[in-house]
Amino acid sequence: MGSKRRREKAAERKPASPAREQDEGESEAADSDGLEWQANNDDESDDLQVDFEYFEAQEVDYHSVRSFLVKIFGEGPPVPSEIADSVVSQKVVGTTIKTEGVESEDCLGFMTVFSPALVGDTTWMKDCCSVLRAAAAKHSEESAQALGRVLDTGKTGWIFTERLINVPGNVVPSLYECVRKDLVYATTSKEVFANERAAFKFEHMLFWVTAVRDREAAVKKQGGESGEPAPKKAKKDKGRASSSAAPLVPLYFEQDHFLSKAEFSFSYGDGRGARLVFALTKAKFDAAVGELLALRLE
Repeated sequence: MGSKRRREKAAERKPASPAREQDEGESEAADSDGLEWQANNDDESDDLQVDFEYFEAQEVDYHSVRSFLVKIFGEGPPVPSEIADSVVSQKVVGTTIKTEGVESEDCLGFMTVFSPALVGDTTWMKDCCSVLRAAAAKHSEESAQALGRVLDTGKTGWIFTERLINVPGNVVPSLYECVRKDLVYATTSKEVFANERAAFKFEHMLFWVTAVRDREAAVKKQGGESGEPAPKKAKKDKGRASSSAAPLVPLYFEQDHFLSKAEFSFSYGDGRGARLVFALTKAKFDAAVGELLALRLE
């Protein structure tokens, strides 16, 4: 496969301080295939137009990918460096976001999907299974059974994705679309080995993501305004629970869309160690990607 086909343009505020702020006044403009997004702002003098491009993971991306994985797993288990090796070596499925070309070491985000049929014997995948099964069992018997049903088929795609918090929200949907198209290619192209074509034919997709109790506060703490749609605020009342009692939600807004279609979900940990695990059918994943592309992110 060659490099990814897609380029996005987004408006980025000129930095007034070391921490750059992202423009909130973004709007969508689709190209002929419905996947080109344009972020606009009335005050052009305060904005820089940035091209975001999508590429296959390269060896040069190893350190960036490892850093992203440390955000999710700490130092393990699973061990981020081991997963990063697999991310950059898997060429059939996987996408990175960059602004300075394929050879740039500055990867702004990545997404990939692993098949247990191809990486099931690796130490890191065995660690992943052990960690999740233990967390599910601690959560509830129902969660343990639901996770077991999905994992035991061997036909579940493991999604690994992370990005900088201030990547503009209207750039994110095409990251998912690139990976969806990667999976179509992986399962249909004669250029892909037969065992790989079979391995990437998934029945379910599994997310394992960072979770927070207050997304707005978490986003600001990690880098200011992200350009993501602001969460709807519930009406306050005297009996409202404190933030410490609020439910865990994905750190990234787009993952809400997939979570809403999940067959099951459970969370574990708290604070920096809070994680959310959920799975949905491959058909619902594909539909959700299409719906995500159609959303107007403002």
